[in-house]
Amino acid sequence: MKVVLTKEQAEAIEYWLNTYTGGKEELIKIQITDAEWVDECESLNAITLDTLIRALYVGFEIEPSPEEKMVQIYKDAQRFYKKYIAEASGTFHAGQLEGIQITLDLFNIKIKGVNC
Repeated sequence: MKVVLTKEQAEAIEYWLNTYTGGKEELIKIQITDAEWVDECESLNAITLDTLIRALYVGFEIEPSPEEKMVQIYKDAQRFYKKYIAEASGTFHAGQLEGIQITLDLFNIKIKGVNC
């Protein structure tokens, strides 16, 4: 099963593999030593050895940003609203959509596909 990494962690792994010789094995050896990662690889400090090995050999997905998560929640609510508009749950989903928009507006956050 693929592991989920932040965008920064995924970029750090790609950066290291494309910049330094030694490949995956060397990257793992460095992680085993508990050395402090710096600069472009600093985000690797938050990855466990197990997670790094699985990312390198099984694969990884990049965790969606908060904005991407909000867009997905909003689209799901829209889909359910359209499906159940004539039923009581349609009112729930309409309220969910409005609540998301009001909250984003209160915090002056604009997300394409949601409130702009």
